[in-house]
Amino acid sequence: MSQSDKRAVNAVHAILIQRFPKAFPKDYDAIRPLKIDIHADLIKLLPDVDHALLRRALANHTGRDGYLLALVHGRGDRRYDLDGHPAGTVTPEEREEAMRKLEASTRRGCGSTRSGRRSGSSSARSSARTARPRRPARRP
Repeated sequence: MSQSDKRAVNAVHAILIQRFPKAFPKDYDAIRPLKIDIHADLIKLLPDVDHALLRRALANHTGRDGYLLALVHGRGDRRYDLDGHPAGTVTPEEREEAMRKLEASTRRGCGSTRSGRRSGSSSARSSARTARPRRPARRP
């Protein structure tokens, strides 16, 4: 994806955060599972936004470690609509798939990219790692 495409997708994500703060919160820890087919709702409510950019922004949002953690560890099994109202449930299969994606993300985060930097967000990786219980550190 080109830099201009990335900027356009980020601009659409900013619109989503502004227009639908309960579905797309600024606070990473407040992310909640979205209802199934929320893309159709967004197309109806944002007819002037390019559908492909909207789909990419939604894919970026739902592919983040924070979103996957919300699927795995969310309070209850609920999904939410654009206004923050319950609208469906997270199935055990969806929860398992989110866990597999988180594990893959953590493995990728442990490696390096071609540029020598770690891939993904360090805060997202640390959130994914802290989701699992750890052994206490040994003291000398």
